[in-house]
Amino acid sequence: FSFRAIESFYPSEDGCVIILTNGQKITVSSSPQTISRQVGFANILNMHLLKRMSYLMNTGYISKISQFQKDSQH
Repeated sequence: FSFRAIESFYPSEDGCVIILTNGQKITVSSSPQTISRQVGFANILNMHLLKRMSYLMNTGYISKISQFQKDSQH
């Protein structure tokens, strides 16, 4: 599952219960500290991705719809 799908998590006897945005609960055999650290790392990676994508979009390396895609849609 995606880290964005994690709504919250809390400790349990078996490790940690992760609550997803769709309401599902998943029990994992990891400590809350480990889950917190992994979610934090995922957030940092996502921020780097968004910054790089923004850079690419603003420098013209990526365009929303290329000319070829425009021509092939009509």
